[in-house]
Amino acid sequence: MADPSNPKQAQDNRAFNEMLKSAKKRLEQRPPDDLARKAGVIFAPKDAVFTVPSLGCTYTITYPGFECKEAIDEWFHLVLLHYMDLADETPVSDAFVPFADQQEGLIRGTKFDHTAAQALRAFLTGRRPEQVKAALQKLDAAFVPSNADLCAVLPFLPFYPIALKIWFDDDEFPPEGKLLLSKSASHYLTIEDAVVAGEFILRELETAFVS
Repeated sequence: MADPSNPKQAQDNRAFNEMLKSAKKRLEQRPPDDLARKAGVIFAPKDAVFTVPSLGCTYTITYPGFECKEAIDEWFHLVLLHYMDLADETPVSDAFVPFADQQEGLIRGTKFDHTAAQALRAFLTGRRPEQVKAALQKLDAAFVPSNADLCAVLPFLPFYPIALKIWFDDDEFPPEGKLLLSKSASHYLTIEDAVVAGEFILRELETAFVS
């Protein structure tokens, strides 16, 4: 809820509401079957809802209102709608790269790569590999071979995986972590939304550890 005594908060809230309104309006003009196919989600005509999986959870999005029936982070809701709007069925690449390497990611992506590295180092410090792996399993992660000590592919959205590479600490070096995007990511989200997705992953990882 916006605080009327805080002009910046009120302005930010208005800007967010305008973005959400615009996203819904764009989606309302498109056939639901087309949206579902391109985004890899399920549309049930009888109930007029989309079913969207994310990180071990399932969200039900109404049509044509594009509201979420479950409790949902408002920024995640907006990113989800942007994903459905932008998705174009491009095959998902299994090659992962830094956020900085995404389309128009030189500034915003580079900044987030540094932010994520700092946050992951703080998260990993003092935690055992089995603890970290258990937290990742709560987010429906798939563990894959890599040059890291642990590599988890997180199903942020159906055609939008985010990889997490981890190097645990040893006698010489502190722990290190990197969030990486599929090379196909720009076909599904802009770099601005990709950063929001990355921030959401960092929050969910911390939540999964303590829950």
